[in-house]
Amino acid sequence: MNKDVITVKEYCHIHQIDVGLIDRLEESGLVRLVSVNRQRCIPHDALGVVERLISWHVELEVNPQGLEVANTLYQRVLELQEEVTRLRSALKNV
Repeated sequence: MNKDVITVKEYCHIHQIDVGLIDRLEESGLVRLVSVNRQRCIPHDALGVVERLISWHVELEVNPQGLEVANTLYQRVLELQEEVTRLRSALKNV
């Protein structure tokens, strides 16, 4: 098995979640899965996103539709933080 991925089945077993949740995340475009040896897998570079979304779903009881909205807002906050950092850097150089 490729060490850069984890199978959806194994991930769900380890974290005791339903495979259907990962399916919904993929269907909504929040998670990109890959196929390795005919098994659906989560790339390791996507695990942070999956962990965050699962955490929001389980701990905060956010439904899949809400995850889409929350993730969009989260991404926007990250973009704004990067912009603030760039602007602060530009002001220091003036």
